[in-house]
Amino acid sequence: REVPLLILTHYHADHVGGADDILGRYRPKLVLVRAGVPPAWLTEAATRAGAQLHTPVPGETITVGEATWRTVSVGEAGALTEGSEEGRDGVGDGAAENDASIVGVAESAGMRVLLAGDAEPAGQARALRSAALLGLDMRADVLKLPHHGSARQEPRFFAASGASLAVASSGAGNDYGHPAKSALDLATTHGMAIARTDTQGTVLVARRNEALRVTTRKE
Repeated sequence: REVPLLILTHYHADHVGGADDILGRYRPKLVLVRAGVPPAWLTEAATRAGAQLHTPVPGETITVGEATWRTVSVGEAGALTEGSEEGRDGVGDGAAENDASIVGVAESAGMRVLLAGDAEPAGQARALRSAALLGLDMRADVLKLPHHGSARQEPRFFAASGASLAVASSGAGNDYGHPAKSALDLATTHGMAIARTDTQGTVLVARRNEALRVTTRKE
């Protein structure tokens, strides 16, 4: 019935493809976006919906009902040079855009989830530096594997999460090869159980006392 806060980590189609419909139907008051000038279609859709586009500051906390969101880092496409390389989709659709992803920790009902969009090693390294500089807590119960579990990951980021569960969100049979075996192995090495949408379908996670309860449903 209501989407009070919409977070668009970056502007690749698989992360913003439904934003226009969400803005028109649910009229969120606040939309978090990465640094830089937003695309014209998003500015126009937000204006029609009466929504505010906002680039969060690292350390900024937003409370929505019983849920909280704290931004750890945010970038601007093209601003990174460390570890960046062009992706398969051409200019503007590669690692630079991925690494500009908003990274943050969401908490609800006592469960913390570390969400990093499509951040690759350079973007994950930025988050680590930001957390260290500002004293931000990146620890979480659940790590949503960055970039759908691609092979390009920063081991220190996984370690900083301290998560007990890693969730890989990717479509079955995708031609990117997500989630990569190396990413799954990295999560396992850091003591995380694995849940993945490509083989298990919808993944629901809840906290019951000190334990996580994972429910999956495949159509």
